[in-house]
Amino acid sequence: MQNLQTVLNKDGARQAVIDDSVTLVQEEVNRKKGISGFAIKNGYKVVSKLKGGYMTHIMVDKMLDQFVSSLEPFYAQYQAAGNGSFAAFLAEREDAVAEALLAATDQRRQAESNKMLTGAYDKLRPMAKRNVQEAVPGIGRMIENHL
Repeated sequence: MQNLQTVLNKDGARQAVIDDSVTLVQEEVNRKKGISGFAIKNGYKVVSKLKGGYMTHIMVDKMLDQFVSSLEPFYAQYQAAGNGSFAAFLAEREDAVAEALLAATDQRRQAESNKMLTGAYDKLRPMAKRNVQEAVPGIGRMIENHL
């Protein structure tokens, strides 16, 4: 059995995973409504304007290995279970998956020196868990497309 890191980096798949991840983030941001949706959309706008939108790809590329490492235990459990889809497996564990992914972003935030990025992150972090939980099925489907 291969680990998730190996699978998602095989035969140059990394760039496709990054592109699909950016698309997923954009879709999730666009789905947001209300006051919290307004804050998320504005925060995303700040990040996506840096370096002509290329910053979003850079950030996903920088975080991808940490995200995949965070998902690795779930992938091992999924493989051991041997049935169903990875998306459904993750969706059943959305709380734990969200916590694992947010631990990675919190760690990255501590190392970040760009005040604009850290400010946007700090404003959005209190509502992040619910938003990540909502994105978990999409994350699972996106990963399945590369398995």
